[in-house]
Amino acid sequence: MTVRSQVICIGEDRRSCEHALKLLLISLSRHNAGTPVVVFYPPADQEFINWVKTLDLENISVCRTWPRGASGWNVKPHMMLALLDEGYREIFWIDSDVLVTGNVPAAIGRLPGDILVAAEECLQNQDEAKGLRARLCGFLVKREFAFPLNSGVMRVTQDHVPLLFRWRELLESPQYQDAQRQPINIRPRHMLSDQDVLTALLCSEEFHDVPVKILRRGHDIIQCYGEMGFTLAERVICMVRGLPTFLHQQGSKPWHADPNEKLTGLRGRFVIAYFDLSPYTIVARNLNPGPIPGWMQPRTKLSSLLRAIGFRYPPLTGLPLAIVFDLERLARLPRQLVRNVVLAIYPDIVATVRARRPARATNSQSREDLHL
Repeated sequence: MTVRSQVICIGEDRRSCEHALKLLLISLSRHNAGTPVVVFYPPADQEFINWVKTLDLENISVCRTWPRGASGWNVKPHMMLALLDEGYREIFWIDSDVLVTGNVPAAIGRLPGDILVAAEECLQNQDEAKGLRARLCGFLVKREFAFPLNSGVMRVTQDHVPLLFRWRELLESPQYQDAQRQPINIRPRHMLSDQDVLTALLCSEEFHDVPVKILRRGHDIIQCYGEMGFTLAERVICMVRGLPTFLHQQGSKPWHADPNEKLTGLRGRFVIAYFDLSPYTIVARNLNPGPIPGWMQPRTKLSSLLRAIGFRYPPLTGLPLAIVFDLERLARLPRQLVRNVVLAIYPDIVATVRARRPARATNSQSREDLHL
């Protein structure tokens, strides 16, 4: 087996997300021309292959088949194990709904081989308490994180093969597969997606000693998710330090947005405008070659106004709405604190309550619109 160095790995199986995949590859070509890239993309046709050849990437390959057992968004351990088996020493996983603004290896840093890198989950989904996911999996808790881990950007090495095998095993288990067939609003908290299982494993007795470096919101990554996707504090950090290397468009995707969508009331108009002003969309527009597609265009006068007064500079664009939603979040903080205490004591109760609620619009979406 030939020992190779670093590689960036991307996986996507939805043709409807090809534009986002291309934007990621364009951003990589601008900042990571010397790093090999492997793209697992089964829908790739000759037109896509020819387009890839035009990129300023020294070594990029497109795989039209996925490793055995890989499906949906439960593909990361399968693909990373396949590349490690080919001899790569260090793998950087990047979700297809991420854009990069700088050099990926430099952003991760030169780390010892035993350190795994993952990201902090978006602010809206931070419900980890006292090793919640590990407890729900039935594991003995030996480590606790203040929030769930997000697997949108990861770094693994040959040292992590046992963890990846175990992660893959759990994602292929009947219990997890049954959970994935349920509507997302009633799935068990620890089996909502692959990253919940990863969080559980890293808190367990079996893997608690794996060192973890976490990419922090605002500093290292922007987790664009809903009204909490780019807070005032994160914007201030970006004004001082510049945009982080990774911009992750979680939840609903702008390229799937309905141009005629209307939400009632003042708050509804704010939500639509804030979604249009996502830092992902602003940066994507600067990367996009050729005509600007409709999803990058503002849908309301408020969106147009805030883009103009923000000079299309992500930390300033949408800043007034970020302040509004921050105040709204602070008003809900006491309720959130109570919820976290309840989660720590009775981990099953929230799942029970969620299962009794009717599915909200965002929770009833298919994987076409939802990618964690």
